[in-house]
Amino acid sequence: MATCAGKSKSEGKVKKLTCQFCEYKGVNSSRLEEHVRTHTGERPFQCQQCEYSARQKRVLEMHIRIKHTGERPYRCKHCDFSAASSTVLTNHVRATHTGERPFQCALCDFSSIYKASLQHHIMAKHSSHRPHKCTECDFATVGKSILNRHMVNHADVKPYRCELCDHSTNTNHELKRHMATHTGEKPHKCDFCDYSSTIKSSLKRHVLALHTDEKPYKCDVCDYTAVSRYSLKQHAVKHTGEKPYKCDTCDYATAVKSSLTTHMKKHTGKKPYKCEICGYSATLLQYLKNHMTNHTGDKPYKCELCEYAASTKKRLQEHMAKHSTDKPYKCELCDFRTTYRVNLKHHMVTHTGDKPYKCDACDFSAAHMSRLKRHMAKHSAAGTLDNTHKCDVCDYSTMFMYRLKRHTMAKHTREKPYKCDACDFSTERIERLERHILATHAGEKPFKCEVCGYSTKAKINLKRHMAKRTCERPDKCDFSTERTEKLERHVHAGEKPFKCEVCGYSTKAKTNLKRHMTTHSDEKPYRCDACGFSTALLDTLKRHMATHTDF
Repeated sequence: MATCAGKSKSEGKVKKLTCQFCEYKGVNSSRLEEHVRTHTGERPFQCQQCEYSARQKRVLEMHIRIKHTGERPYRCKHCDFSAASSTVLTNHVRATHTGERPFQCALCDFSSIYKASLQHHIMAKHSSHRPHKCTECDFATVGKSILNRHMVNHADVKPYRCELCDHSTNTNHELKRHMATHTGEKPHKCDFCDYSSTIKSSLKRHVLALHTDEKPYKCDVCDYTAVSRYSLKQHAVKHTGEKPYKCDTCDYATAVKSSLTTHMKKHTGKKPYKCEICGYSATLLQYLKNHMTNHTGDKPYKCELCEYAASTKKRLQEHMAKHSTDKPYKCELCDFRTTYRVNLKHHMVTHTGDKPYKCDACDFSAAHMSRLKRHMAKHSAAGTLDNTHKCDVCDYSTMFMYRLKRHTMAKHTREKPYKCDACDFSTERIERLERHILATHAGEKPFKCEVCGYSTKAKINLKRHMAKRTCERPDKCDFSTERTEKLERHVHAGEKPFKCEVCGYSTKAKTNLKRHMTTHSDEKPYRCDACGFSTALLDTLKRHMATHTDF
């Protein structure tokens, strides 16, 4: 245990015990011991029912109540809410009933329910003067203790090593956090919902974003506000265009650190978690667990509102969004909201500018695999590449490595690594997953006709629409018929008498309305035998089946 230096200013005064790692002073040894554990990472209080451990006994007791006994002894006097700790109950009362914000900023009108929010606010808005500077990098801060914690990052000795990869770190606490990337463990749980995280700071951001209205970090250029400094930095890229996180192996650069971490796995190629049935391997244990459901067929997570069942809890949560009008997934960089997390991931590319899909033949890169595929077709048409990539199992050969991988998965391993977060759809091609998401889950229709207001999810659909009609109202003609439906199909006017009672869609033909109504039904009787894709329309299935011919 860390040693402490006893200090007293004069006789009769309480002796203050000082931490050897920072300037913290405690009034007694037990308080100091608790504090020192924040530096050493020591967690002496072990749960007897699981592998969880804590630095403080009271935190362990709260863990047991939340995870094992379900006991929630602290009850709200105003409603039915109950909590496992008094702190959570106090925060609930302030946020829901009294509106009390006891933590006031002395420099402006900002106030908060949470002490941490006030600290974040002060750091963000009133800390332009940061006298404590790192001698190894550009880091600067308002507090010496923060600088001391930062300096650990520059220590040459990193004794804590991961047994599953080459990662090493300076502290036991950081190693445990890293191990969660392998095990999938998320020990930090939200007391208001089912959210959990491997990182405590992520949980704090979650609570601020979804369970309070507080956004203490404000952009100096526009009106954007954020719940964390990290989100504000990401937003600032819109104004600066800066991409500080760069790959040492290739030219890839990004504004988001996590995107770089994901990208680096493409270079290492390490996938320690392997399926004993088919040879599938994954970078994370959770990915392997999700994959195993393809073999077992287990779908233990069942919807209480319909007959849907899912293989993972995440997919059930995504499905439940269909029964709600809420759009819980919100972009922190703009006002975009969506029902599905996969849509948010797709949307974030518009902010980050990431283009991880790179052409092997030139410097071209794309944000989505489908765009790279269209680009590669130019090389194919020009005849600038040879069929250098050959299959080890059969005589297939191709000009492109991505096509060889696609062929191997489709014809030999039957692996479908690209899985939809919103349903059980999976495929061996990432571009198919992108099309599936846009066609099935994305409610956004960004491509609009400027003449008649028609909108669609795909640019090609808009082109087809523009080719079929002029979107103008030509002069009436002398056409006449004995049948009303023929007149409806012939009519030149822009009237659309057949209206959908669900969304307001209208059309000139009754058959079009019948066709449209299938988009509001969960029934999808037309199913692809090759990949599991299903649709409400036969011609959609026919178009989909055409994608299976090119291997």
